[in-house]
Amino acid sequence: MYILRLASEAFNPCPQPPGPCPRCSSQALLRWGQRRRQVKDRAYPQATVHRYRCKNCRHTFSALPRGLGRSPQTTPYQAALLTLYLLGLSLRKVTLVLALLALPTVSFVTVWRDLQRWGQRLQGPRLHAQVVGVDTTFVPLQGKSQAILVAVTLEGKTLLVQAVGSPTDYQQAFATLRSLGVEVVVSDDDHAFYSPIETLGLRQQGCLWHAQRVIGRTLHKLSPKERERWQHLITLLWESMKALPPRPPEALVQAQALHLPAPLRYAGVYLLDLWHRLTLFQRVPALPKTNNHTEQAIERTKFRARTVRGFKSLAGAVNFCTATQYLLASS
Repeated sequence: MYILRLASEAFNPCPQPPGPCPRCSSQALLRWGQRRRQVKDRAYPQATVHRYRCKNCRHTFSALPRGLGRSPQTTPYQAALLTLYLLGLSLRKVTLVLALLALPTVSFVTVWRDLQRWGQRLQGPRLHAQVVGVDTTFVPLQGKSQAILVAVTLEGKTLLVQAVGSPTDYQQAFATLRSLGVEVVVSDDDHAFYSPIETLGLRQQGCLWHAQRVIGRTLHKLSPKERERWQHLITLLWESMKALPPRPPEALVQAQALHLPAPLRYAGVYLLDLWHRLTLFQRVPALPKTNNHTEQAIERTKFRARTVRGFKSLAGAVNFCTATQYLLASS
C-alpha cells in the first residue's frame, strides 16, 4: 500500500501582511491599491491581492495570499492534481477527471509543469545521516534506459536523487553523500560503486540478500551430476553465508585450488571477494545486513514509472523521480 504525503501550504484568499521590500528589504511601505485575481481552487474562485510601494526605493510589489504563487492554481489544488497523477492516472486522464467533477480545468501540460515545479522544489540535500542505503533504478529516456541513483536513510527517508551514467556522475553523487556526513553505505555489488566509495574513504556493507540471490542463480546452472559430486562444497558455501564468521572458512579458501565446475568456482570467488563487505555489520553496531529498505523506497518510483511511456529530457526524468520519492511514502 502507498500513502501520499503532500504537505501543501493552506490557501487563504484574504490579503496577507506584506513582508519587507524585495529590492532593498526596507520595512517602510505604503498601500498602493488592490486587485481581484482569478484563481483555480476547489473552494475559492478568486483572491484579493494588495499592492505596496516602498518609501525607500519606490519599488512596487504584490503581497500574494498564502498558498498562491505565480501559477493560477493554488498550492492545495496543485496537490490534488499531483495526487491523481501519482496514483496512476495519465496527464490527460487527470484533466478528464476534473471536468467530470466540475472542478476548474487545466491542460495536461499544466499538470506536468506543476509536477516539474514540485520536483525542482524538492531537489537538493535536505537531511544528514551517517548510514544510507544506495541503489539505482532505471527510467525510459528518449528510447533508452537512464540510471537514477537513490540514497535512503535507515528510516526510509530519501536523502538524494541523482541521474548517473559515467564514473564522474557516480563520483559526484557519492561526494555529495560524503558532504552530508555519510560514513557507511549499504548497497549491492554494483561495481560502479566501488571506486568512488574507496576514493572518498567510505565503508560499504554488502547486501546479504542480493549475494544469496546471485550465488543461488549461479549454482542453479550446475548439472545434476556436478551437483551430486560437489554437494559437500555447495553445503559449505551456504552454511558459510548463513553463519558469516569474521573470516571465511579455510576449507572454502582451499577449495578454490580444486578443478571445480565454472559456476561453482564463480560462486566461491564471488563470495570470497565480497566477504569483507558482507561482514561489516559485525564491526558497526545497528547496521543492517540487507538493503531492503532502499529497495522498498525505490519501488515508489518503479510503481509509477511502469505506466510512463518515457521522458524527453533528463531534467524531466529527475524531477519525476524526485517527486515520486518524496511524495509517495511506502507503508
